[in-house]
Amino acid sequence: WIALDEAWSDPERQLSPSRRSSLRRAQRKAREIGSIECEILSPKPDELDRLLLECLRIEAASWKGRNGSALASDPYRRKFFEQYARVAAERGILRLCFLRIGNHAAATQIAVESSGRFWLLKVGYDEAFSRCSPGNLLMLETLRYASARGLRSYEFLGSAAPWTEMWTDRVRKCVSVRAYPSNVRGAAAF
Repeated sequence: WIALDEAWSDPERQLSPSRRSSLRRAQRKAREIGSIECEILSPKPDELDRLLLECLRIEAASWKGRNGSALASDPYRRKFFEQYARVAAERGILRLCFLRIGNHAAATQIAVESSGRFWLLKVGYDEAFSRCSPGNLLMLETLRYASARGLRSYEFLGSAAPWTEMWTDRVRKCVSVRAYPSNVRGAAAF
């Protein structure tokens, strides 16, 4: 997680010189392909299906699609995300974010903006654009967005991973709680 303040309105300055250089190089490579556009959308429920389908397509266009961990490959998690996204869209807190390079969607984020925080739920990118690090370029823009909105923090959720360590070394401890009904089915699940 990142504690946001005004300094994050220019997120590049929060990174090491070598990380800034890597991002500038990624931006140059992206511009060689085409124009770069970032969209951070708060979709209405009637816009959701089309946009969410685009998010799922982008997420599956990388290693997540190959190893079966993309939402498009898991009908149960996909259904959960679709239902959650619908409720979040109805409440106006859903954020679907896209980085487009040359009019092609290269990276996506599914997030919610709630309680003064930007909660990053899912990320994905199209491997066809991997040489220009589209996920990192999108992260840069959503950090800038969250700071401009006056949000208090940017929450990565999940476990610490090499890609999150580029942005922060702060980790919130998480616990998982599971409840099982007191019956035969619950005992089998346990």
